[in-house]
Amino acid sequence: MLRDFFYAKGEILAVTLFGSFAENRATEESDVDVAFLCDAKKIPTGLILMAWKEALSDKLKRAVDIVCLNTASPILGVQVMQNGKDIFVKDALAYDLYRARLLLEYAELKKVRKPMEDAILKRKYYD
Repeated sequence: MLRDFFYAKGEILAVTLFGSFAENRATEESDVDVAFLCDAKKIPTGLILMAWKEALSDKLKRAVDIVCLNTASPILGVQVMQNGKDIFVKDALAYDLYRARLLLEYAELKKVRKPMEDAILKRKYYD
């Protein structure tokens, strides 16, 4: 179902299931978390994403969250990459380039955040 829905959209290059369904811990209340990579020149608008989310929710009979990896934070991107299950990859080169760039951005973010995290850890909260 997810594969067919996204594969028909020419701008979508790869789709990954993540969250509780990808980790085999879904409950009846769990939503379906889906991330996709698309052609950088054809990133869907917020209205299109809302329409896709609604259409998928209707078909799957449960809440769906959709994340565009092109615009997602490096932190979320790495979580999807580490814990997700690829549904399909239409353009392996584009997907590999995205993942390589993502890891570089994530490493840079960790370097920038480290001094702040260290400062927080040094604070005394209790005497």
